[in-house]
Amino acid sequence: MLGGSGPPSLGPLQQAAPGAAGLIVPVLAHHGAEPHAAWSSAAQAVQATLNWNWPRPWNFSGYLAEKRSGFTGRDWLFDEVSGWYKDAAGAQALMICADFGVGKSAFMAELTHDAHGMQIAACHFCNHYVNATLSPATFVCSVAAQFADSLPEYRSAVEADPDARRWLDDAQLQLDPASAFERAVVGPLNAIEPPGAPRILLVDALDEALDFKTTASTSHPTTIVRLLAAQAKHLPAWLRVFATSRRIQEVLQPMQSAFRCPTILDGEDARNLDDIRTFVAGRCARAPLARVLETGNRSPDDIAAFLSGAEQSGGKFLYAVSVLNDLESGALPLDHLNDLPPGMDGFYLDAFERRFPESEDYAPVGALLGVLCVQREPLSRAELAAILGTPETRVGKTLKRLEDFLRVRAKRYAFDHLSLAQWLSEENEDGFPRAKRFSVEPQDAEVPIADWARHELAAGRAHESAYLARHLGAYLSPQERKVHFAGLMVDFRWLDARLRAAGINALLMDFADVDGTPALEALERALRHSAHILGHDGSDWPGADLLASQILGRLQSQAEPEVHALCLQAAEQLARNAGWRPLTDSLRSAEALLRTLEGHTHFVSSLAVLADGRVASGSWDQTIRLWNPASGVCEATLDGHTSAVFALAVLADGRLASGSADNTIRLWNPASGVCEATLEGHEHCVSALAVLPDGRLASGSEVGTIRLCNPANGGYEATLEGHTDLVSALAVLADGRLASDSRDSTIRLWDPANGLCEATLAGHEGPVSALAVLPDGRLASGSSDHKIRLWNPVSGACEATLEGHTGDVFALAVLAGGRLVSASLDNTIRLWNPASGACEATLEGHTEPVSTLAVLADGRLASGSLDRTIRVWEGRHGRWTGAVRFVADAGISALAFAARAGVLAAGDRSGRVHFLKVEAAVPLLK
Repeated sequence: MLGGSGPPSLGPLQQAAPGAAGLIVPVLAHHGAEPHAAWSSAAQAVQATLNWNWPRPWNFSGYLAEKRSGFTGRDWLFDEVSGWYKDAAGAQALMICADFGVGKSAFMAELTHDAHGMQIAACHFCNHYVNATLSPATFVCSVAAQFADSLPEYRSAVEADPDARRWLDDAQLQLDPASAFERAVVGPLNAIEPPGAPRILLVDALDEALDFKTTASTSHPTTIVRLLAAQAKHLPAWLRVFATSRRIQEVLQPMQSAFRCPTILDGEDARNLDDIRTFVAGRCARAPLARVLETGNRSPDDIAAFLSGAEQSGGKFLYAVSVLNDLESGALPLDHLNDLPPGMDGFYLDAFERRFPESEDYAPVGALLGVLCVQREPLSRAELAAILGTPETRVGKTLKRLEDFLRVRAKRYAFDHLSLAQWLSEENEDGFPRAKRFSVEPQDAEVPIADWARHELAAGRAHESAYLARHLGAYLSPQERKVHFAGLMVDFRWLDARLRAAGINALLMDFADVDGTPALEALERALRHSAHILGHDGSDWPGADLLASQILGRLQSQAEPEVHALCLQAAEQLARNAGWRPLTDSLRSAEALLRTLEGHTHFVSSLAVLADGRVASGSWDQTIRLWNPASGVCEATLDGHTSAVFALAVLADGRLASGSADNTIRLWNPASGVCEATLEGHEHCVSALAVLPDGRLASGSEVGTIRLCNPANGGYEATLEGHTDLVSALAVLADGRLASDSRDSTIRLWDPANGLCEATLAGHEGPVSALAVLPDGRLASGSSDHKIRLWNPVSGACEATLEGHTGDVFALAVLAGGRLVSASLDNTIRLWNPASGACEATLEGHTEPVSTLAVLADGRLASGSLDRTIRVWEGRHGRWTGAVRFVADAGISALAFAARAGVLAAGDRSGRVHFLKVEAAVPLLK
């Protein structure tokens, strides 16, 4: 129910609850629907209503313009790179490895402007002072967007692949950028036709990528270096990687090991020194430096010869640029030029000696420099003043004295080059400070930032700083995080700021730092359940109003005072913007729900629990997904089928078998996600699977044939013929024989050793759709004739007919005590005593057909229905009650209990997979 005075702006609140106007049978279209046609029309509908936007590439234009300013020479380097590019038999990757200041980034920036006949498909520039550029998630997002612009076939491949699109959504990117790179970039690139000429992925400053600091204080992030190295062997041959780095082993070892790539560019190479000479001479010949040289009676060639000498500059453009800047500003008198010490350390020391003589109190300057050294991203002048406890005007004057060493963007300050921070804070090889009396101690420099963070926190202003919204946790001890985050997490302003600055996954990780009070547990649950909505936090994210609607829609009936106060803040947010407000907690999910996972784009037809505890889901979208129930992460998407997946089975060796409407069975290695075999032979869709005691796989088809396959060699060994219509289910009897049921109204018993049908069990007056083996060895069958029959598999006789249902029997299950459970189109579940044939209980509560059943480890029963609910039933003192544990957005189509995680997995008709906590967890197998 909604109330308010404006048009609704909250999409999730506008979705009507889907009902079942007509029956769609889960798992298989048993009642007349052609599987191929049903899948095709539904897939077209999904595609027709698809509303997805490409992510935006990172905008490096300002950075590139700055790096290209004054660029000159480098023809020899362009020639070497071009030669590598044109060599079809050459290495797939090339690296420029040189010390800082040699001009690597300037060259790469120029290459994006003039590629010299090479074709650059995507580029990325890591910048130590812009933490987002160091993030693997940003890298994946940006290069994917650039590939989409430069490679139309890649764009089409991703747009046609729901899995790839999902991985490019922000929440998935932030959670698992490595998988996103594999699934949404590398995979689609391999799927397209090779372009006519090689393409280049250009990545600058991989060494700086190692400095990536995650926004979550407790996580251990991957890096762009590891991401590239891990996928080296999977990149298409036509995609070349061209990268730069300083000579540090953390980059060179993984990259050269993965790519076997050569390196180029020696700072003291004569060609590099000639480029410096040309650059210096050209700049000295132009105003204003030309006037300075004329006044001092020095020639451009004289200055160029001095600054390009290997012993003076060390082959560093940075040295030459820094000296020229000081000559131009007057900070370095021209007549002192020849007294300048060599190397960047010498230059920095000389520059600081001239700016800050020993007679001056250096402490305030050192404090500011220390903060600039250790800040996690550029800070504003007001923030620097607050951190240092100094008037902003005084901070401004100090910044002015350092102007030629600073980069200013949006009135935020950082060093122009990382080498200055390293000079100020590091020791030389003898263990002495490189900066001598100007050195700063990083740990000491962190103290004023932490003090400022605590002060802003105490004053209730932490949410006002984007810097603190991203990095507050890094400045607090574990105990402080436990105390303060407990309050922040129920402050709407902080939640909004944290979401905007860091994203939903960082916010969810913060809950690990606090004690789980009922209020915080309810909030975490609500945020997890809305993660797929709040995760899309690009520049067009509706922001605080969306957060407010989710909080009110999920939490406003909670009794805890902290949650009540949070809901009031959320209501005030919506009132300020005249937004529509949920009047009830209509979005609230049952407390059992751990997470709703999106990925499939169509009906989830089947679920299976793997040997390692993961859950596999098969869907009409042609894919199988492997989910980790502990983390909620989709760890693999198994692509290969060309039509709907109808059945799954776990083989004795741990592999996964899948049957599809494309008439094939595929055998998958769950560890690698690789399809190890495709079994062809069925002439129609594969409708059911079962694993025999000897390890062979039995498969039933739409036309009634059953095939026996040896998974070891992937060959069919027998074809069992007899049924005249679709095989709905297979079951293995206690004596090892195979039972099959069919829409032809019969059950057949087969000897797998010789492939002979030993008995045909007739008696049902309609299609048989469910089988179950009882503890006493008998076989139970459920049919559209509303009846359940109990068969003696030895004699083939029907020993009992269980009547009571008034609709088709969809599913059967056996409880731990041996009782039989049946689910029906009549919306009920019945419990039967197989010994007497009596119905001991009728479980009522579902309002639409009960489609699926699962027995939990403690003997309770879970049921899923087309009414969108999951109920968990338990019997006490002869009475059974079934509490609603979850309400989905679509009818429930499959259930499976993952015992190791204590999680009930559910698939629904919209393609979502839900994990519900129903048991105490046991660790997953390694």
